[in-house]
Order: sequence, then C-alpha cells, then structure tokens
Amino acid sequence: MWEGPWSVTLGLLVALVALARLLLRRSASIGIKVIVIRHASELGLQRKAALASTPLLQSVLKDRCILIEAPKSEVLSPCDVLVLKEAASRASTVLLFPSSGSASLDVLNDELQALDPDDGTSRLARTTLVVVDGSWKTVTSLISKNEVLQPQSIRHVHLSPETAGVSAYMMNGLRTEPRRGFVSTAEAVALALRVLSGGGGGSDEASEIILERFGAFAQSTAEAAQETASAKTLSAMAMRKRQCDDDCGTGGGLSEAASFRGREWALLDIDKRPKTTKRTNKKK
Repeated sequence: MWEGPWSVTLGLLVALVALARLLLRRSASIGIKVIVIRHASELGLQRKAALASTPLLQSVLKDRCILIEAPKSEVLSPCDVLVLKEAASRASTVLLFPSSGSASLDVLNDELQALDPDDGTSRLARTTLVVVDGSWKTVTSLISKNEVLQPQSIRHVHLSPETAGVSAYMMNGLRTEPRRGFVSTAEAVALALRVLSGGGGGSDEASEIILERFGAFAQSTAEAAQETASAKTLSAMAMRKRQCDDDCGTGGGLSEAASFRGREWALLDIDKRPKTTKRTNKKK
C-alpha cells in the first residue's frame, strides 16, 4: 500500500482523471451558436458573480458560445456592433428577449425548421441565438441604447409562459420574477435550445445539462442559506417557496401565491427608458 504524501497525490490524480472523463461525457456538441452579451453589473459584485449564468453557459456550450462584454456605459464597442450586425444579417439569427415586438419562439421555430431553397439544408443548422445576461432592468436599458439589438435590426423572440414554466430560483426560494414565465438567462437559453432542436440532437442534450446543473446550483445555494442566512432572509425564502408550490399546484392556496399566479403576462416595452434627473450645481 502507498502511504504518505504520495498516496494523497495518487488519489488526487485518480479523482481528477475521473472528473475529466465525466466532464467529457457530459459536454454537449451543439449546432446552434449562442452569443451572450454580459452586462457589466454581472462582474462587479461577488454575489452577482456567484449567481451569473454566463459561466454555466460557457462550460456547457464551449466553442459554440461567443461572449461579448458590455461596458458600464451600456454602449457596445464598434467591433462588437460589427459582429452583431453580421449575425443579424442572417434571417436565422434571433434575440431572445420578450419585447413588445417579439414573436413566440414556438411559432418561429416552424420557419427555422424549413429547408433553405438555396442549398436544401435546414436553416436550424445556421441558427444564432443572441441573449443579454443581466437583470431585467439593465438588459432593457442596454437594448434601448444599442440600435443593433432593437427589433428593427434583429428579430426578437420570447418563450411562452407555458414553455418557460417556473424558475429554479423561485422553486428554491432564492428570488422572485417580475412576471409569469420570466426565468434566468441560463434557463431561458436552455429552454430555447430545447424548442429549436425539436426534442433531439446535440442542442437538446445541451439544454438538459444546463437545466440540470442550474437546478443543482440553486438547490445547493438554498441549502447553504439555511445555515448562514438571517431570520428575515429565511422567512422571505419560505414565502417564495410557498408561492411557487401553490403556482405548481402543490400548495395550500395562499393569497400571496394566488397573487403570483395571477400576474399578467405582458411583454416589455424597450422604448420606455429609465427616467434620468438632471444634476444642478448649488451655489456656495
């Protein structure tokens, strides 16, 4: 038997090899390209970094995931705009965002599944999905400041509330969503890939891996909070879970849950930009 430091090193090496094999087996080959535009607010705070969707998407989609970093000004660089314009020039490129001018992805998918008359191949093979990673407020603001991301430049699509379902964040009491059918960036991308792939192929495998890892992350985060969070935070988490349980048909009919279930499904209006106040210099 090996003993001492060598035994520890050998055991670690065996574990790393096993982990590498697992990751290789679980990494998905995906035909649909995904462009992620990450808002600057996702990088600044430690809490945001822990909940960020972008690293998860990159780990699963690998070279099929293109990352664009948006600056704090929310105005994309000319180079990034050029990349997005080139992508938007193809009819098979869509931006996943529930704007008032967006179309249901379920309906648009029938068009993408059709054969291209030029070469007889499926348009789905050349589909590019563009997403913006950030809060609903920051994402709406970023799109409003960049013409290349607006409906007149690129087609907007959204997931129906039935397709989106309920976010794992809500199921574990970590946060709530402003409206029915709104989920995290990682979940939205996974569900969109599932719809686009039509239930098979590499894209569908990728969607299942993303949802599995995101669900496990949300559950482990909620379990850790049970030991470290304050009583006020735990109470809020419990309330969100009761709301979610009732919305899924497993709760006891709480009025707060009924309020969540009855939230109007509505699309966001990117034309309504946040109000800004002018600063005035006081005379000394």
